[in-house]
Amino acid sequence: MVTSAELQKLQDKIDQLSEELASEKKHALKTEDDFDKYKGKMKQTEEDYKEATMALAKIEIENDELKNDIRSMGYMVEDLEQKLDSQLEINELLNTEQEEMRAHNDEQLERLRQQLEESNSELLIKEKELKKLKFN
Repeated sequence: MVTSAELQKLQDKIDQLSEELASEKKHALKTEDDFDKYKGKMKQTEEDYKEATMALAKIEIENDELKNDIRSMGYMVEDLEQKLDSQLEINELLNTEQEEMRAHNDEQLERLRQQLEESNSELLIKEKELKKLKFN
């Protein structure tokens, strides 16, 4: 037969085990809650990662497009610079030609003025001679 001391000992052991079981259940529930929280955080982190990855891919595409635009604009600038240089050369040639023509025209004008003066002088002389002949 079991003595009351043994029964008490067994009851104490049952109580202790019940407390440990309750504590372990409590700990298990807390661990499950923590696991669910971390699982939720992990899911959110995965979603954030996917969004960030998609945003990065979009930015990389935009960056490539901008690089292409810059490269294209660089070619356009080079082309415009070449055209500008060519136009400046043409303008310089035209200015030089214009100056030469102006100098030539000034020379011709001066020569024609001198011829006109000479012709006027000759005409005056001839008029005087004609008047002398008429009076004589």
